[in-house]
Amino acid sequence: MADALTCARTHGRVPQDLAGAPELVRRYEQGTPPVKALLKVAMDARRLGAGLHLPQAFLIDAAADYLTDHDQLTEDWAEAALAALACPAHQAPLRRTTPRHPRRPLGLPAAATTPLPVSGPVFRLADYLEEHGRTTRRRLCPPASVWHAAHTHLTDPDDLHNLATAAVDRQRLQWAYHLWCKAADAGHPDALLRLAGLRERVGDREGAETLARQAADADYVAGDQEGAETLYWQAADTGESLLGIETRRWPYGLDPDGSPTPPWL
Repeated sequence: MADALTCARTHGRVPQDLAGAPELVRRYEQGTPPVKALLKVAMDARRLGAGLHLPQAFLIDAAADYLTDHDQLTEDWAEAALAALACPAHQAPLRRTTPRHPRRPLGLPAAATTPLPVSGPVFRLADYLEEHGRTTRRRLCPPASVWHAAHTHLTDPDDLHNLATAAVDRQRLQWAYHLWCKAADAGHPDALLRLAGLRERVGDREGAETLARQAADADYVAGDQEGAETLYWQAADTGESLLGIETRRWPYGLDPDGSPTPPWL
């Protein structure tokens, strides 16, 4: 405590100093290019809506566009960087962890959306670095490697839906579409409704109704199927944007397999 009071005498952030915040920031800012790349991936993923537990495969693949041709990388750069980040100094900037699955009382139905099990280790970003990233990187759009790695490696429907929404906000519409497709395949009701909106606007009303019913079956609007469909069609009739863009201006057709053709493909 005496050391913390001494270090914090100019700025007064005693709790942050006790938590090792200055050391965490120093390790981030002065880290090797691979260390900084992995931390940037984790910070960007968290601020865009990914869950606490980030798969190792996602972190490594997403780091590709945070590295440059001038960075001298060894074959084991990822393993070395993760090992360096796991070394505690007050706490580790990025540590390996084991996710705990939520328990539900006996007799309650299973959740409508069930994430597939993640293969391989998962990591958690230090809380202070997460907040640091939300502040210092709030105006930065993640590079393409993040969206590609998210679509390839993330399995939680909520994570996929959150990242799709973030992609729309940043005009990454192609990735938003594909991330919503993957979330819808896992039964996420909001993703199903957004895809239903696309199908209805390109004239595939039958496909839109099917997706809307799937959203209702996924316990949307507290399991009220009729209410869910009513809500969807009210949104469609008023021209409400279901993809983050004005759906009444959707002038595109269907692919040969019957899926809507986004304007960005």
